[in-house]
Amino acid sequence: ANAMFKYAHYIGERKNFTMNDYYNLMSKAFNDLALSDPTGNQHTLTELQKITKFIDGLKDVDSIRFAQAARRDLRRLPLIDQTFESFFNDMSGELTSFQTLAGTAAGSQNAGRGSFRNIGSAEFQ
Repeated sequence: ANAMFKYAHYIGERKNFTMNDYYNLMSKAFNDLALSDPTGNQHTLTELQKITKFIDGLKDVDSIRFAQAARRDLRRLPLIDQTFESFFNDMSGELTSFQTLAGTAAGSQNAGRGSFRNIGSAEFQ
């Protein structure tokens, strides 16, 4: 589990590695850590520690920005609702919306290239 925390990073959406993949790796590491001690002592992380470790592995500027905003929003909730899952749902929802809109905007900026129309020559009556 500790190796996972050290080497798992999210550097942005990739074809073979998404934010959900990163979340699943980190969740598995959190669960493994809680079950790993053969003496019966659990090394369960607090919800804030999970969130901090998750954010530590983010290397993409947009994901870091949305993660920080989600952590701030989480602090406004009642303590019982301040969970890693709540944090992730908020952060990933906002990040996905942003990526969708940014992708749409980039697509529309490139859509007209090569087919520029000179509307200055149009006649109006």
